[in-house]
Amino acid sequence: MSATGPAIWSLKVPEAYPSPQSETVPDPYNSMESVLGEDFRGLIDPADFVDGGRFRSIVKIQSRCNNQGEDFWMMASGWLIGTDLLVTAGHVVYDKAYGCGAATQIKCYIGYNGADSVPKQGSSSDGAVQPRYGSRVVTTQSWIKDSDSRLRDVAFIKVHKPFVGDLNVFEFNNNTVSPSTALFGVVGYPGDKNFRGEFGAQLYELFNNTTYDLDKQPRHMIE
Repeated sequence: MSATGPAIWSLKVPEAYPSPQSETVPDPYNSMESVLGEDFRGLIDPADFVDGGRFRSIVKIQSRCNNQGEDFWMMASGWLIGTDLLVTAGHVVYDKAYGCGAATQIKCYIGYNGADSVPKQGSSSDGAVQPRYGSRVVTTQSWIKDSDSRLRDVAFIKVHKPFVGDLNVFEFNNNTVSPSTALFGVVGYPGDKNFRGEFGAQLYELFNNTTYDLDKQPRHMIE
């Protein structure tokens, strides 16, 4: 029987400043996903992710895991639904692909545009790029315990203090009409894109009019 209910844990918030990691590995599902057809992902204008920009609430995530005593960092993306709460994938906070289990530390950034864009320790943390630590995590029990649980691959991360400014946080909308055609977009930090030697350093977008029918999708999800 599938596990139900939430899985919740707290993360220790270090006193050290959340400087970005120089070495990260891609999202563990990167090799399972690809761009179909022509790759027309476009680099997002920085004006779109500064304060008040349309993608200000897109979050760059670095998640620390431990595999047999060795720490390493994974890169990922998320989006704000509150000043101190963001949504991401379950595998960002609890890894099964690498066999690491629960994340032991999480760093989150809005306005991120490469490691050099992050303010140094002693600078204001409320500027164009705002760094935060994850302090509390919620995912699903079924993501942790089930062998085939992509339907429950979701998580929420609470950061140690709210982001500030005009964040343009996302709102939930359950008015999906199916079948239909709609303009769908994918926005985030792709791990296959390189900027000054850093993978997943910059924000990209891909939008396209897409016809879909949820009843015909394998997981009844838009994919």
